[in-house]
Amino acid sequence: MHVSRSQEVAARFCLDRMTQELFDIDQQIARKEVTEEEGEVLKEKVRNQIDHYSSMDGSAKFLLGTMGAFTVLYIIAVGGGVAVGVLDRNMYWKDALDQYVMLSSGYLVLFVVPLFLTSLGFKTTKAN
Repeated sequence: MHVSRSQEVAARFCLDRMTQELFDIDQQIARKEVTEEEGEVLKEKVRNQIDHYSSMDGSAKFLLGTMGAFTVLYIIAVGGGVAVGVLDRNMYWKDALDQYVMLSSGYLVLFVVPLFLTSLGFKTTKAN
């Protein structure tokens, strides 16, 4: 959670800085330091950076919420598996816990690892 929060803060600082850059470009155009065409090119570059950092901010929030949901589902799967093992299959609770923690961990790895890799793609892919 700390990493996601720091990514969110970094993205917001970058977005604030880029708003200032857009203002500076307008000031340069007003002072005739750059032409209108050059100013539009510079503004487009800044807008592309804004899109990139905005997507980083959104993907950090998406990843945090999804990981929380998977944690809850993992706990429910382990608890339900132990209950089925003890009540339905007449297993000793420690044996049921061992078996269903392993099964639930496989489920977690099967779904969380691709999600994590996908979210890394969201964070590192620059918007065109």
